[in-house]
Formats: sequence, C-alpha cells, structure tokens
Amino acid sequence: MTDVATWSQLLSSIAVLGTLVYLAVEIRQNTAAEHAATRLAIESETRAAFRTSIDHPDIVLSFMKLEPLRPEETVRLNAFLRTFMYQMEYVWRQHKAGAAEYDAWNGQAPAIRAMLKTKRSERWWQMAGRNYFEPSFVKAVDDLLKDQPYTDLFSNTQAWGSEDLRSE
Repeated sequence: MTDVATWSQLLSSIAVLGTLVYLAVEIRQNTAAEHAATRLAIESETRAAFRTSIDHPDIVLSFMKLEPLRPEETVRLNAFLRTFMYQMEYVWRQHKAGAAEYDAWNGQAPAIRAMLKTKRSERWWQMAGRNYFEPSFVKAVDDLLKDQPYTDLFSNTQAWGSEDLRSE
C-alpha cells in the first residue's frame, strides 16, 4: 500500500508541476497579448490626433499664432490639447500599471514636448491644462518639460512646405 501511495504522490506532484508550467506559459502569452492590445490602442489614438490635424489645420495654426486667439480658436485648441493629453495620460497609466512596455511612455516624450513647449501651449499647460489631470501625471509631464527649450516644430513644418521648388 505504501508503494501505491508513494507513486500516487509522485504522479500528483508531477501533475501539479505540469500545471504550474502550463499556467506560467499562459500568463506570459496573455501579457504579450495585453501589451499588443495596448500598443494598438495607443497607435490608433495617435492616428486620430494626426487626423484631427489634417481635418482641422486651423487648430495647428493656432499654435503658431502670436496675436491673441479668437474665442472659437481658444475652444478648439483647448479641446485638441486636452484630447492629446488625455491620450498621453492613458499611455502613462498603462505604463504605470505594467500594461505597456517602457518605451510606450518614454516614446511619447518627444510628442509631449512638441505639443507643450510652444509659448502658447506651455501657457495653456500652466494656466489650464494641468488642472484637468491628477497630480502624479502632472508631475510626470512637468519632469519631461523641465529645462527643455521651446520647440519650433510647427514653424519648421510650415517652412519646408512654403518653399518654391519649381526652379529645382
């Protein structure tokens, strides 16, 4: 009887070990699938932001405008920046929860700087934008922006598009 009990215990131990290995593989595959889904959501939202720029170039032009914005321009730019920053907050939350790879958050740093390091958008962030978000996210954004020069991204974009290339 002890031989049967010993063999039963050994087989049970092997079955438990096999189950643990199987579960470990499943968890790893599920984590990879979660990361892929998060990456797809981030990319989809990024494309939507670009689509807004295509459909409403006046919003992008508001970044470069030196004179005061008209009320409707202010509303549009505020909505655009809030939407963009809500997307960045989603990426940051996914990163903090471990659902996005490290690069998902750090990869957004240049985009955040480009959006928030113009004189107008930095003013928006300091006076209004930061009030829409939780303090830990605001701190993360402030850390990204700290000691960064103003970006001239939109002026550079406009410059290459306004060249006359007919003589080349």
